[in-house]
Amino acid sequence: MDNSSSSYQQQWSTPIAGLSIIGTLGVVLLCAAIFTQNNAPGRVIATLAGLGALLVFALGLRRRPRLAIEPGPALVLGRLRHPEIYLPSDIARIRATSFSRIGRKVHLLELDLRRASEEHFVVLSRWDLGADPRDVLAVLERAGLTG
Repeated sequence: MDNSSSSYQQQWSTPIAGLSIIGTLGVVLLCAAIFTQNNAPGRVIATLAGLGALLVFALGLRRRPRLAIEPGPALVLGRLRHPEIYLPSDIARIRATSFSRIGRKVHLLELDLRRASEEHFVVLSRWDLGADPRDVLAVLERAGLTG
């Protein structure tokens, strides 16, 4: 399911190729669990791993686009039930951060969103966006959506 809309000026989502690989892996693991005999613990582990992979696949498809810019401008954040729209006044801060992890730099996009009495802190990685978070931040800055 692709929830994308042509009304978005720019959008970022988890890559379909990556989600397809995870979905295929889930099916392969479930098939392995079905055809495994005389190994009950392996069957349980393969079943759980396959179901987990299919869950990640389904969630990745459901939350498309993960982040988008609407004309106006407004920030659209993909959620499970429906996308949430944030106006520039709802955005406290958006920034790109980085840290070292297993010998390499990992970049994240942090969104600090406030609406009335609600506060949301959302962290998106390269996997969520399908692009470098620093590049996404540059586009958001040009659109005037960084708070």
